[in-house]
Amino acid sequence: GKVADVVGEGGGSPTLTEESGDQRRVPLANALAFKRLPLDWTSHQEAAQGGTMGGIVSTRLTRFSSISYVDPDKGTPGPKHSGFFICGARPMWLFACRGTLVPHPMYLDGTVTAMTPFHNPNCPFGFIVSTPSVVRVCNLPARERLDTPWALRKVRPPGGLGTVHRIAYIREYELLAAAVSRQVPLRSPFPPEEPGGDPHAAAAYAAAAGAVETSRRQEVHEVRLLDLPALAPVGLPGPAGFAAMEPGETVTALKSVRLTRQDMPSPGYGSAQPDAATFLAVGTSMALGEDYPCLGRVALYRLERASGSSRGSAAGQASKGLPRGAGGWRMVLVAQRDMAGPVAVLQDFKGMLLVSVGKTVETYSLRASPAQPNPSPPASSLARESGISTAAAAAVAAASASAARGSNLSLVKAAFYDMPLLVTSMAAVKDFLLVGDVHHGVSFLRYNDTTKVLEGLSRDFERHDVSSTGFIINAQKLLFAATDASGTLWQYEYVKNHPLSWNGQRLLPGGSLYIGHPVTKLSSIKVASPDGLNRHALLLGTHSGGFGIWSPVWDKESAGRLQRLQPLLDRALSHTGGLNPRAFRRRHLKLPRAMGGGETYGPQGPPEGVAAGEEMLARASKNLVAETGSCILDGNLLWRFATLPRDQQQQLAHAIGARSPDQVMADLSSLALANTL
Repeated sequence: GKVADVVGEGGGSPTLTEESGDQRRVPLANALAFKRLPLDWTSHQEAAQGGTMGGIVSTRLTRFSSISYVDPDKGTPGPKHSGFFICGARPMWLFACRGTLVPHPMYLDGTVTAMTPFHNPNCPFGFIVSTPSVVRVCNLPARERLDTPWALRKVRPPGGLGTVHRIAYIREYELLAAAVSRQVPLRSPFPPEEPGGDPHAAAAYAAAAGAVETSRRQEVHEVRLLDLPALAPVGLPGPAGFAAMEPGETVTALKSVRLTRQDMPSPGYGSAQPDAATFLAVGTSMALGEDYPCLGRVALYRLERASGSSRGSAAGQASKGLPRGAGGWRMVLVAQRDMAGPVAVLQDFKGMLLVSVGKTVETYSLRASPAQPNPSPPASSLARESGISTAAAAAVAAASASAARGSNLSLVKAAFYDMPLLVTSMAAVKDFLLVGDVHHGVSFLRYNDTTKVLEGLSRDFERHDVSSTGFIINAQKLLFAATDASGTLWQYEYVKNHPLSWNGQRLLPGGSLYIGHPVTKLSSIKVASPDGLNRHALLLGTHSGGFGIWSPVWDKESAGRLQRLQPLLDRALSHTGGLNPRAFRRRHLKLPRAMGGGETYGPQGPPEGVAAGEEMLARASKNLVAETGSCILDGNLLWRFATLPRDQQQQLAHAIGARSPDQVMADLSSLALANTL
């Protein structure tokens, strides 16, 4: 049969009916299944007021269909959506997709009292929402996918930007720097090869140069400036508006850094600190084949807006109230330095620039040097390449030459430290550094202001293939975080007086958690804890495009309850395919060392087949490390507590010593609310 409607009889509970062949409505008695739909964002908000608002029921369910948008370029409607809209203090959309409902919150207008679909020539496939103060006629956002957990929209930068390889956000100017590559007409031939080299290498070099000369096209790497959120290029036309790399040079690192020097004047470098300047640091590699050494380069660019006076900085122009895109932006090369190898990581540290080249971590200070301006290209060639008039090209070339004459800075090496094999990541906080090695774990370094050297304090002696590093700050406690190539999170702590730390030479392992996806980036975010103390979590991004948060737990009582709850959920839940979360999270212990695993540390878990009851509760209440070999809580597992039936929640809450299930939910909601992005 076909489901007809959900009806209520005599003011009682609703009944689902279906239409049979003789048009009679037959109640569906036992053919109905229910599914709990978790709403992640509701825990990130304060409790909503219940009841009514001015006599209007605060929560209503409205069904909609054929809601879409009109493509602004093609003029055709996009994919049509159907589902439900929930009105009230927390309005949300429920889009029907692939046999389920995908929820999306609606934060724009606050409380929504009513909603209805609306199709009109002036608003095709739209809808109307009513708030306590205004009525809005709306359309869905164009080119946005709503069948995913997060609303997703792909943005193609206009103007044929090319393939984007790396991005860096420049907070002071609210711009995005992108390292791109694209095919362009031949700009400059390959540099002539020095005589006396290997014949095979010379032949390969000549073949590559001949192919470029024949096709009259070459692949170039550039650094472009983009505006947000449209991702439109905002650089000046011509070479002054972007940073072009040399032929064969690839951008391997891109970072917005703040550097200082003692004799730098504050005007023109406006920021929060008078002696600090914001630069865009670019690290490159030059690979010309297996018969040539792979070299690198570090370049520092200063950003200026080309409106008003060409001598004013971007921050100075912004202070005058000029629009952010007025006149375009100019990238001025202020310093550069050749490296003995490809640059892997760039990081600002105590007003200096940290650079990793191979296995070496180097610090560079910004100092004055004699001006060495770069020659500007002729105005005719500039006009031909950029598609602008000769007069405009001459003005741009003159401005570029004037800016180049002011580039009188240089990078001077101040300190260095050698890692075992190859540096893959670095993280800095105050005087301390956490450096990851490709096969030899992490090392904890400190910069000594007196001797001006980098000192090694401690390290992890296990052979982990570290991909990213970061710091977790929990008030007065500093924890070290690292991820490896097998998809495992590692946590360490520096305790010099601990007997297992070998007088501080060994980082104490605090736990591990296998997540199944290699993590490529760890970024620090502020935690809004209720006590207001300084706490920072880590926002992690995976190789497969996932996100996660690695956060400290500040309340000891809350941490104890969640520690006791986790092993109980391992055995209380019905796991898909019999796959137990505890065995999955400890997968690194079953991997060979060559893949980032192995028997590394920590006590073994309890034997299999442990009966539930007081014995399990007693072991679980001792310490999570003794139970699982890790002090890292599994948030995905703990949040499944919210989807359990009420009676099972009460049993688990009683087993861990909580007053009620509401106390456990308050612990989880407090963590989620403090880590809201």
